[in-house]
Amino acid sequence: GVQERVDAVTVVALMRPAIGIRYDATVAEAVREATRAHAEEVVVLSTDGRAAGHFALAVALAVPEDRRLATGLDAVTIPLPRGAEVSSDLTGRAVLEHVREWWDKTDAVAVMDDGEVVGVVMLAEVGERLK
Repeated sequence: GVQERVDAVTVVALMRPAIGIRYDATVAEAVREATRAHAEEVVVLSTDGRAAGHFALAVALAVPEDRRLATGLDAVTIPLPRGAEVSSDLTGRAVLEHVREWWDKTDAVAVMDDGEVVGVVMLAEVGERLK
């Protein structure tokens, strides 16, 4: 039942692999870094290294190659509210409780491991997983 699924859930199982990249990078840099890291998502970091936004690598790849160097990340980024982050070691009910507080405020939360971005949890996918 749902209870077993809740108990078995982990942030790592729910997340898409991601990397963090500074807000002042270009789309070209983001594509290069994400591709090298085998990341599906990019988390944009603010000046203090906190998650400030995210976008799918696919969105960055949609920018024509000859424009990527001149295109800033703001062109492709979906903003994340301050603190929309979750620790990579959460499991079970703690995952749901943490995610639930962001439900109506954002589409995703960044997954952090020791201050480093390791993934993105798309909130819609959490709901799907638990049905």
